[in-house]
Amino acid sequence: MSVARYPIMDYSTGGWIGGLIDAANVLLKIADGNTRVVPGAGPLQTKDDPQALTRHAHQSERARQAMLRRGKSSSRRGCRGAHEAEFDAKWGKPDLFLTMTYTGNALTRLTRSVGFSRQAVSLC
Repeated sequence: MSVARYPIMDYSTGGWIGGLIDAANVLLKIADGNTRVVPGAGPLQTKDDPQALTRHAHQSERARQAMLRRGKSSSRRGCRGAHEAEFDAKWGKPDLFLTMTYTGNALTRLTRSVGFSRQAVSLC
């Protein structure tokens, strides 16, 4: 769990936004209103925090996939989804998140299209 900042997916080890969504969904399935999540740093989190992360991740995944289909680069200012302004006030600048998300998505699409494992491509 990222606390008060955008999450970072380490694409060099196979991390990508789809994995972030899957992990948050697992947490949401086992959490209830009394659950407290203890992050590596920062205050305790409630079930509302992974719900917000999942909502943002789903919106970001859709925006990034659309960007990739249009051939846009992660360095273009227009690559941000309109929903991200809501999270900027809470989580800060999304620059690293946007780059990691774009690169992770691109690697995932590449490996799926040619049949390589993510780890094999990440090691190149």
